[in-house]
Amino acid sequence: MLACEPFYQTLESWKEQTSQIDFEVAKEVLTQITRGLVFYHSNDIVHGNLTSKQIAIYSEKEKITAKIFMFPVNDGMNIGLPSAATRTGMRS
Repeated sequence: MLACEPFYQTLESWKEQTSQIDFEVAKEVLTQITRGLVFYHSNDIVHGNLTSKQIAIYSEKEKITAKIFMFPVNDGMNIGLPSAATRTGMRS
């Protein structure tokens, strides 16, 4: 059994539901995704097929966290294998 904290959106659904994404927020999400991929590659792990359906978005008030999964996930799904490289708490 694999588990992670519950999330309610993938990057794909978040993009569709957000009419206009602030530049700084988009930059933060892309930075987190990039750091996750750097972690994978530095540990000789190749994702191989990263899509917006394989990135979970956790959103609390002003804080947004992106986590990479190794397989596609559905909105509201609460199982998965997040990358250990995700940066939580980047904003206070």
